[in-house]
This record gives sequence, C-alpha cells and structure tokens, in this order.
Amino acid sequence: MSVVNTGGQVSNPLPFTLTPQFTITGFTPASGPVGTAVAISGIGFDPVLANNLVRFNGEAGVIVSGNEGLLNAIVPPRATTGPITVTKGAQVATSAAPFTVQEREAFDILLSPTAVQVPPGRSGPTRLDSSGGVYKCSRRTEVI
Repeated sequence: MSVVNTGGQVSNPLPFTLTPQFTITGFTPASGPVGTAVAISGIGFDPVLANNLVRFNGEAGVIVSGNEGLLNAIVPPRATTGPITVTKGAQVATSAAPFTVQEREAFDILLSPTAVQVPPGRSGPTRLDSSGGVYKCSRRTEVI
C-alpha cells in the first residue's frame, strides 16, 4: 500500500494485511437440552482449543474439538436460553441468534417384576436390581 500526499509525493510501499473480524457466523442445532453437542461456526477462533472460551448465556461450556472456523462445545448444566459467546484473549464474538435450552423429555422405566414391595416403615433410598442393572428410587416406590 502506498500513500499519496497533497503535493503528489508517493510514500514507499508497505505491506498491508487485512485480518478477518473475529465472529460467530452460526451454530447448529439451534436448540437442545443440557449436554447437547453444538457446532459453532465462525472466523478467527484459536486453533489451540484451550485459548477459546465458549459460553451459553454466560455459563461456560466444554469445548471438545475444533479449529479456526469451527468449535464443538457441550451445553453446560446451568445453561439457560440466550446468546452463545466465544472469547479469545480480549476479543469476544456473540451469536446473532440465541441458543434455546430445552427441558429433557420425561421417560418411563419399566422393570420386571412389575411390582416391588417395600417393607412398612422403611425410609431412605430403595435399591432395585433387575437384569444386572441397579436402579435407585429415592422418594417412593409405586406399583405399575
């Protein structure tokens, strides 16, 4: 690059390099429960993963892999719906859209036998053993 002053004199040419802006260009999926793996696309991430910090609405996530243009992070336990940010040194990039943290879906576990008896007056956790798996019931045991 050269500069020309008002008198028409041209400066010595100097190299000029444009550095891409540090930014998040997108992420997928757009929503999910705690523990979801999220692929964050962007420009200027540090290839040394430990030099990047990913946050989900302020809560630090765990980066599991990545490079200069992609970070794969896990949604942390206390995350709530909000923006994703990536911090590298003094630079902070914020997603344009929020990541939506969803509740985990409820599920039923069916055990065999179909009924469990708990001795009267028993308190505390009850342990059940079925097919090699141990299941812990901490509040109450119901007959299904």
